[in-house]
Amino acid sequence: MNSRPDASFRRTNWLSSAAAAIRQVRSLAPIVAAPGARTARPSAVADERASIETRFGIWIQRWWPELGAALIVLSVLGYLLHILTRYALPPSGDSGQWLTIARFYLRDAMPTERTATTMPPLVPVLLAGISFVAPTRPLAVVVLAALCFLALSAVAFMLGKRMTGSATGGLLAVVFVAIAQPQLFEVIAVGAYPQLVAIIGMAVCLLGLLALCESSTTRGWTVLQVGVALTLFSHTPSATVLIPPLGLCLVYLLWSSSDRRELLRASFMSLRPVLLLWGVFILINRDVVFGYANVPATFDLKGPDLLVSTIWTDDAQRLVFGLGAFMACALPFLGTRARAIKANSSVMLLLWIVALAAMVTLAAARHVNTDYPRFIAYFIVPLGLTAAVGLHAFGPSRLVTVGIVVVAALFAGAPALAHLDDSARFYG
Repeated sequence: MNSRPDASFRRTNWLSSAAAAIRQVRSLAPIVAAPGARTARPSAVADERASIETRFGIWIQRWWPELGAALIVLSVLGYLLHILTRYALPPSGDSGQWLTIARFYLRDAMPTERTATTMPPLVPVLLAGISFVAPTRPLAVVVLAALCFLALSAVAFMLGKRMTGSATGGLLAVVFVAIAQPQLFEVIAVGAYPQLVAIIGMAVCLLGLLALCESSTTRGWTVLQVGVALTLFSHTPSATVLIPPLGLCLVYLLWSSSDRRELLRASFMSLRPVLLLWGVFILINRDVVFGYANVPATFDLKGPDLLVSTIWTDDAQRLVFGLGAFMACALPFLGTRARAIKANSSVMLLLWIVALAAMVTLAAARHVNTDYPRFIAYFIVPLGLTAAVGLHAFGPSRLVTVGIVVVAALFAGAPALAHLDDSARFYG
């Protein structure tokens, strides 16, 4: 009698197990039997891939000006390094002068006729620092040239973005400032790295002034202070070039400010340390500094005629400077910039250019014995910037912007790089 309950229990347990198995098979049935079951996992992968492609597309659309500027700059930098390392030594004899003075900061012996105080310390100190990591000291000059080119390109991008409020303006500024001007590569080929660093410093000054034109902030004054220090302690003749545009722009800021007493206090507190240090340097080295303009080699290059012919006979340089000069005069009257004369970044940029032009005119009127083609380099940043900002003011589409970059690269950038090759061979 006890066997019947056991049989019933086994039959019930078996039926329960069978029911559980059937439920499991039914839960798996959509995966096994449904027509779209085999595409469930690939569909998820495809959706994920589409999501990645969408995010990548959005990222490209957001950052395409920065990516384009970086690609252009790195491509030109590669060609620049090829030119500068083509021979055993970088082109020009000026580089050797800066390396000689850098020996003082490396605690090496120097020629008796040279002293470390004959020039501001920034470039020799930079070369000395790079020499610690560079395999050879001539290679330190190449590294310095590359760093200067990258720094100028970065500042040009920030200036264009500041003036236009758009990264597209930064891209155009990089092309017209750092790529399309043969005279920039002339400075590099000559080996005039103190002047090149000073040009970068003046560009940083302009960046700070444009920021202060919008609002008087500690950051703006700090940027201006850094720019002034870079200029004063890299190239003494460039310091005299900086004073007129800097002074005129500060007066414009003072005129535009609603709190002039606070602006005077901020400018005094910001620039006082740099100007005091530079004053001490000038006082110690006044004989060398004020005798710079009477270097015999400069007599062959005196007079404005050579300056004008250098610009006019170079198609690429004439194109950029001509467009930049026209846009500099037109920008204060274009778009929203025409609404106010005070605190207008376009007016600030125009005043900077006018002050530089007035200084060159005054030097020519006084028959200053200096190499006038060197003055061209001080217009590279402001006129290249106005050319880029002026084109951007017409609101070009992305396709038109790319077209402008391509045209500028073909008709100005390619001749500029050819000029680099020719200048490197000439000064090498």
